[in-house]
Amino acid sequence: MRKIGGWGRVLGLTAWLIGAFAAATRPARAQQPAFNGDPDASRPTLHVQPPALGAPNALHLAATSSSTVNGIFINDVLLSAGLDIGFADLGNEPSITYNPLDQSRIVLTSFSGSNWGGGGNSTLFYSSDAGNTWTYTASVPLPPGAFTNINCPCDQTLDWGRDGILSATFLHYGVNGSPQTVYSGQATDPVNPASWSYNVDGFGSAQPTSQPGLAFVDQPWIAGGPLISDPTKTSVSVAYDNFDGSFSFEEMRSASSHASSPLDFDTDAAVNADGQAAGDGMNPGHRIAVGPNGIVFDLFQRWGFNQTATVRSITYLLSVSTDGGATWHVGNSNHLSGAKIVASGLSFQGNGSKVGGVNALLGGITAITVDPATGVAWLVYGTRATATTADRLFLVSATYSSGNLTIGTPHQISPATSSYLPGVAVLSNGEIGVLFLSYDGTNFTYRFIQTNDGGVTIAKTTTLTTFTSPFTNNGASNQRIFGDYLQVRAAGCTFYGAYAARGTGPNSVNSIDPWFMRAPAFAACADPTLTALSTHAACAGGPGFNVTITGTGFLPSGNGRFGGAQRPTTFLSPTQVQMAVPASDIASPGIALIDYLGAPPGGVLTSAQPLGIEPPAESTGDSLRITKSGANAALAWNQAQGASSYNVRRCTATSSCTPQTIATPFAHTYLDPVLGNGSSYWYSIDAVNSCGAVP
Repeated sequence: MRKIGGWGRVLGLTAWLIGAFAAATRPARAQQPAFNGDPDASRPTLHVQPPALGAPNALHLAATSSSTVNGIFINDVLLSAGLDIGFADLGNEPSITYNPLDQSRIVLTSFSGSNWGGGGNSTLFYSSDAGNTWTYTASVPLPPGAFTNINCPCDQTLDWGRDGILSATFLHYGVNGSPQTVYSGQATDPVNPASWSYNVDGFGSAQPTSQPGLAFVDQPWIAGGPLISDPTKTSVSVAYDNFDGSFSFEEMRSASSHASSPLDFDTDAAVNADGQAAGDGMNPGHRIAVGPNGIVFDLFQRWGFNQTATVRSITYLLSVSTDGGATWHVGNSNHLSGAKIVASGLSFQGNGSKVGGVNALLGGITAITVDPATGVAWLVYGTRATATTADRLFLVSATYSSGNLTIGTPHQISPATSSYLPGVAVLSNGEIGVLFLSYDGTNFTYRFIQTNDGGVTIAKTTTLTTFTSPFTNNGASNQRIFGDYLQVRAAGCTFYGAYAARGTGPNSVNSIDPWFMRAPAFAACADPTLTALSTHAACAGGPGFNVTITGTGFLPSGNGRFGGAQRPTTFLSPTQVQMAVPASDIASPGIALIDYLGAPPGGVLTSAQPLGIEPPAESTGDSLRITKSGANAALAWNQAQGASSYNVRRCTATSSCTPQTIATPFAHTYLDPVLGNGSSYWYSIDAVNSCGAVP
């Protein structure tokens, strides 16, 4: 949940711009309280969204919203969607995800407006062309039964699954001080409200993701990946924080849904073994990631003490689950939490630690991802050497093996200026990209670095944008114009990122907008390709079989797909995998498409090859005709339906004999050389396909 003391001022300035839109886009709902922009002034931790914005403006659609910087495409998402709003913070805490089955389809969320307080929908941004253009839509329904007068989602993150289904998790705040609750939903078509689904009980109320009975949960973070017991199926995990009533003590928890749609969170467990521990009112920077083999990594921080009023002693910790989130354990733990210490040091964060005087950091110094090829986790964290020096970001690996975690050597990846808000992703070639915010005392700068050796060297650094804050310090200790997080995704050989920065429109130059980044790999990288199948035909109703898929760029955890469904796949080499096709897949005649989905996270889909599922061929019957053609016997017969080839069988005796198969022509004619005058020949024709030969 974003603590933002300055929102009231920003909302007040933008009310006249969005008020007319809100009336048109916020439908009334029976027995719903009216929207209340400040539900509890005594609790500055609660941050709500403004009403959803209205229709795009044609003039703004014509405005230039994108550019290319050092080979990286960037786009002011709000302006691209035709909205140019002044004096507003609509880009805060952006989350981004793409469809692995079609990487041109991208969804991005930020605090860009919601009508949940009036029973309407919350908003998202959607692109169908890899981020070149964007559409703004209010399409995320309020979870059934979650009546409220507050415009949440009050935190939200997204993950598009390998099954083509988008999953999203939301922090919700109910009516009149009712408990905070995490809900999670799914959509097959995110811009269509009717495609969104929540798991509902017998009374029609949405299933909470967070454990019932917890009153103060916070900042959910969602990550999907393969089910550890069956990599062809999808598991979805949500990490969230469990605070005490004063928000002084915190526990890390994780809920998981296993191969279920709608999501059914059948597992909820504490990640740390020592209950609620003191956190000095900070969000623990709780992040979660799922590896290519289904192992789940959970990263969080622990407060130690206050070095100064704004600099805290922080310990960064990592835990692991190998059973789908049911239990969390590190065999070589060296901390009371049961997790493994990643690093410890001083960090400028907490209530009152305001970067540039406008963005208090309350746990915004962590990021995690997993290498799709190796399963190694990569973490980013921030520390400073002394209480008065700059904050630096460090990249470090974490390798899980035989129940233990091995933490690698950290490498500084940020410049001399203080840096915060990292997002990290790994491409299929092992290249790591980190997006982060820096502040030099006057200007904010977003940078994207790319490294091919784990941060030992930086292969490419790109300054995406540099700007001054459109807002001044309002005096509140928890004012925040960026929030606590941003995100980066790997999509095959391309990085997608989302961040909050000053807008570029005539009005939004006075605002914070959501921005999109698309960066190609710096090192040699190629998305997987499929070039051939070991067979292109199977017999309908026949037994299951294995098909060898040939191509390039295969990784051990990639999956072959049959008719759009993942099937058990054995990695043979970077150019070959073997996919199991069960008998149920070929029960009926038809044509199925076989393709290959790259290893998670970040895998993309190849083109497809057809597999014909054939019924037995029909017989050619008594249609054989024989004539003499020079020194040959000219054979011809009627085509048989379903035949892919024919066997010509010949006997050279005048009585019964065992025919010799002498050819398998694809045509329905054949010239057979005769042995000499006076010899007798008998012929028969078999129609052949994958089901066998039919006389």
